[in-house]
Amino acid sequence: MNPVVGMDVAKRENQVQTFLDKGKPYHKNFSIQHNLNGP
Repeated sequence: MNPVVGMDVAKRENQVQTFLDKGKPYHKNFSIQHNLNGP
């Protein structure tokens, strides 16, 4: 098992996806808003 966290950094939010192994996502992706409230 080679766990990985991928993050797409954008202007208004970040998209995050975790993987247990290559091509095997772990749960759904989620976003983190760039504001004081966070996710």
